[in-house]
Amino acid sequence: MKLAWHESIETISETTWNTIFGIDTIVKSYHLMRLVERSKNDDFTIRYLTIHGDVGIKLILPCFLYRVRLDLFAKKTLKSIFEIVGRCFPRLITKKILFLGTPLSICDHLFGIKHPMNEEYQQTLILRAIKEIKDKAKLERCDMVIIKEVRARELEKFKKFMIHEDFFWVESLPDSILPLIEQCKPFPTALRKKYRQEINRVLNTNTTHQFRWTITSTFSKYADQMHTLYENVFYKSKFKFEHLNVNFFKLIENELNNDVSTLLCFNKSDEVVIFVLLLDQQDSLIPLYMGIDYMERNNGNLYFNCIYKIVSEAEQRGKKWVLFGQTSYEPKSHIGAVFERLYLGIWMRNPLLNLISRLFNKLLFPRKELPSCRCYSDNLVQLIKQQLDAEGIHYEPIKTSRKP
Repeated sequence: MKLAWHESIETISETTWNTIFGIDTIVKSYHLMRLVERSKNDDFTIRYLTIHGDVGIKLILPCFLYRVRLDLFAKKTLKSIFEIVGRCFPRLITKKILFLGTPLSICDHLFGIKHPMNEEYQQTLILRAIKEIKDKAKLERCDMVIIKEVRARELEKFKKFMIHEDFFWVESLPDSILPLIEQCKPFPTALRKKYRQEINRVLNTNTTHQFRWTITSTFSKYADQMHTLYENVFYKSKFKFEHLNVNFFKLIENELNNDVSTLLCFNKSDEVVIFVLLLDQQDSLIPLYMGIDYMERNNGNLYFNCIYKIVSEAEQRGKKWVLFGQTSYEPKSHIGAVFERLYLGIWMRNPLLNLISRLFNKLLFPRKELPSCRCYSDNLVQLIKQQLDAEGIHYEPIKTSRKP
């Protein structure tokens, strides 16, 4: 096997990339990865590891170097302790980490392996990649390696492949998935009365305040406004990870072309007050990033209207899923979203830090308590479960009737 590190995705051909990752998954696409690189974000350094076999590339693994606070996901009490320690010893709290994946919130890993390939050879490739990654982490003086992010449905495979590699697995923030089945269309008619009335009240509020909504594939002229609104959400978030620059919003329209559009809402002054980037991926619609003017938010229940309009748009496009991502679980549960756990694989270069992290991993990476609402009748829930099971999604239990 021959290994190579690349500083730019453009040293890997798009044809080769598509052979490894396919062309149907926009969140793993060549153009989305190139967008991250071309946005020239100084916060992280992008690298790509390739493994070559006898004929061509067999594995591609995007990586990035990034400094992150160790208490990113920690419980509130532990965050307070970290805050005190960090004032005196900031280097103890913020660590340089080699991440395997992309800085973007795509809710999936990026181990790209050429198929078809038997399981034994897949494991050989992954183990060889992990050895090289550890060596790279030492060379770059990284404190940790983190695999970002493995879905519950694939966790056991990764654990099996890496059983002797001294990685431990912790929970990340779960993904929110809304199944769309024919029997529930049009939204929200199939919801139980309580949730249907809640949505209609919100939609009426929006009409009263006369906001104008549109979905467009030509939105780069709003990039500066979008970035300002995005930063409103970023700085308000409890979990601050990737911080995108304005270049990302300026370039995404041109990079992704017909695979991206934006839901925009304007106030009476024709200013953008909320937006969501929408990625079109095969049978899914993916809201990727949102920005909001919090001064306007309550005037027309902007956030909730935004959620409902995304669902309606997905239905119009004939999608089976809306992949809502890793935020705001309560309102999404009210429209029937289910949740799939995501996991991070962690390796510590320092044995003492490794021991401490393992001992306190439940405080550093607590399990997220998720809401569960009985939005649909039991009959519809069974149909939704069938669609989830057919896709192989390992979802959290769905609430049904309390009757025995």
